[in-house]
Amino acid sequence: MRPLTLASTPGRPAHQGAWHPARWMYRRVSRKALAAFTRSLAVLVAARLPLLEALASAGRQTPAPGLRAAAEAVLESVRRGQSLSAALARHPDAFDTLYVQLVRVGEMTGRLGDLLLRLATYQEKVYALRRAVRLAMVYPGVIVALATACVAFLLVVIVPTFSEMFADFGAELPAPTRALLALSKGLREHAGVGIAGGLIVAAGARRLLRTPAGWRWMDRVSLRIPLVGPLLRKSHAARFCRTLGTLLEGGVHLTEALAILARTSGHSQVEALVSRLAVHVERGGRLAEPLQGNEVFPEFVVQMVAVGEETAHLDEMVLHAAGYFEHEVDAAVETLTSVIEPILIAVLGLAIGGFLVALYLPLFELSSVVR
Repeated sequence: MRPLTLASTPGRPAHQGAWHPARWMYRRVSRKALAAFTRSLAVLVAARLPLLEALASAGRQTPAPGLRAAAEAVLESVRRGQSLSAALARHPDAFDTLYVQLVRVGEMTGRLGDLLLRLATYQEKVYALRRAVRLAMVYPGVIVALATACVAFLLVVIVPTFSEMFADFGAELPAPTRALLALSKGLREHAGVGIAGGLIVAAGARRLLRTPAGWRWMDRVSLRIPLVGPLLRKSHAARFCRTLGTLLEGGVHLTEALAILARTSGHSQVEALVSRLAVHVERGGRLAEPLQGNEVFPEFVVQMVAVGEETAHLDEMVLHAAGYFEHEVDAAVETLTSVIEPILIAVLGLAIGGFLVALYLPLFELSSVVR
């Protein structure tokens, strides 16, 4: 099959960058909903149902309003004579470059049903991978938020009641108790300033991370965080291998597959590495050579790519590597949650225990004086 080029890919629509009807809904299309829509469409097309009927049926079945609107627009474009890939390319917020390119290959080779099934499997795998990583990131954050809420409740509601009682003692309080009361008073009197400052810092950080420099800095730092960094490396390796294997298996040329990967990676360091790979391969080099000693993917990726190139089965090797790393991500998520949970619970227990000791220490001293 003739290698595909980016120049032959349908461009982004003219309305891209401006407001477009239902575009605000496209951003709400979840990967889970898109995978289910693709699976439904693939089954209907593979069953020899006419494309227009398959699109209409798959669009009606999806519960996501944004995806349903996009599917209806695609159906109308196909009904007017456009190819499916060209119609999908008009809605990049719902169907990305990889989606459009695989559909285009399926149209060119007459294997649209088979390519859609491969695409549905790919999306389901990527969704499961992202869900596992998101769980690993969100779970500790939820525990920290609950712990912070508990501590704030103690400082704002419980400690002031003890402060009024201690004022009647007329005796000097222990240092831990004085520190706790001062912390509670400061939190109550300056809560507004603290909240406003926190919101300003959060807004500034969000604005900074939306810049290219901030995005690159965050991506670089995230890969170096203990426990989290190795998990993210395995996740990026799994997605890289799964995407590359799916594209190659579908008949996309290696240089085109790398170009698509660079545009859809979602990570600045992965994008830079894949862009170097694309240039190197386009000049006639082997894919495994620039991967040597990279700071993003584990060494196992290099080994599997090298074996795939030597045996002329690169698609099979990278898909095997994708399955391996997906299993590794699941194991890493279980390890991360099992390690972080007792640590956070211990920290919360120490904090609450310290509060209780500081609050009841004056009572213990008073009882000893009374005796």
